[in-house]
Amino acid sequence: MLANVQQESFLANEKNKTKLNKLLVETLTARGIEASTTAGNTDGSFIRCGLNKVISHSSVVVIGKDVDLLVLLKTHTPPDRNVYFMKPGRGNIEDKV
Repeated sequence: MLANVQQESFLANEKNKTKLNKLLVETLTARGIEASTTAGNTDGSFIRCGLNKVISHSSVVVIGKDVDLLVLLKTHTPPDRNVYFMKPGRGNIEDKV
């Protein structure tokens, strides 16, 4: 099924956003990719999740839009570990790592 609605309008509806997040987490988890969603302090939750994973993995990727995440990652990542931050592009702008 194809939806003909602007992304901003679709995501402005909290029910739509919640259902989309749930679908994404279920789809990624079914493919063996650990994923989670959270309410509240999302920046802090993303960083805590990434830093918890860096204990058992040599490299971790955190994907987000806010540059604040990059600052938090840089501040809290142990020097012997690699945590990468990916900011998704929009439209014709490429994704950046």
